Amino acid sequence: MATPYDHAFVSVWVRDGGGDRPSTQRCLEVVDEQAKAGRPVTVVQAAMHLGFLQADRARELDATTRQELQARGGPPGAPPRPGA
Repeated sequence: MATPYDHAFVSVWVRDGGGDRPSTQRCLEVVDEQAKAGRPVTVVQAAMHLGFLQADRARELDATTRQELQARGGPPGAPPRPGA
């Protein structure tokens, strides 16, 4: 299931990274499908796997997402950084 981090990442991606609603929705669906199959993934992993984001851009959006979550006392336990 999508986490608060996943939803925050999607918001940043749409706002700052040019993500569109159909692509982000598909990524969230993949996250949910994989969780149900016992293979949890993040929205970042789904976006990269589907070819919607390259690693460099994913890292930039991840950094922005983490900064925003931290600034508002965001959820603990964000996933490891992409490429880490």
